[in-house]
Amino acid sequence: MKPFYLFLLFLFLLGGTVRTAAQGISVSPARLFFAGGAGERVSQILTMANPTGKALRFKLVMRDFSRDSLGEKVYADAGSMPGSNAGWVDGLPDVVELGPGEKRDLPVYLRIPADSTVSQRGVSRSILFLSQTAGFDSTTAGIGGRKVGILVRLEVGVQIYYTPGWSSRRSLEFLAFDERGRVDTVRRWAVR
Repeated sequence: MKPFYLFLLFLFLLGGTVRTAAQGISVSPARLFFAGGAGERVSQILTMANPTGKALRFKLVMRDFSRDSLGEKVYADAGSMPGSNAGWVDGLPDVVELGPGEKRDLPVYLRIPADSTVSQRGVSRSILFLSQTAGFDSTTAGIGGRKVGILVRLEVGVQIYYTPGWSSRRSLEFLAFDERGRVDTVRRWAVR
């Protein structure tokens, strides 16, 4: 039991001595919605801002995602999931650098396939990750001359959706909303 209390004391002392520098990035919007016909190249603007006093660098990576039965996101390699539009996104740089206080508009292009059997299948989706590669903040804390360092790295995901013209009508009617019991700590509902 004694090691446990020493550990709690260490956490208490660590919490009182941690110094962090302000770090952040602003990305807007969090979701991009595209519409257009087969063969078109459409665009949206993604606005990035660096409110910090140091330069930040972000690597841009496309991924696929879906949701499991509990609504949690499941990620996969770009183009590997049904309903992916990751391969349609073009014109993005590999890396974006933002100077201190800099704000930048980044055009995101979606090249809709000319093959209407592909582009008109239904709503498709992907996610663009902006992963920090430089400009990390470090946090240090210590007791008795020993220090622990923590690097804080930011990652932001922007969801990208494409909706074919035929499915642009957004009407939904709920017929039933029934509780289906618990699974572990999660309460399940059936929606019809």
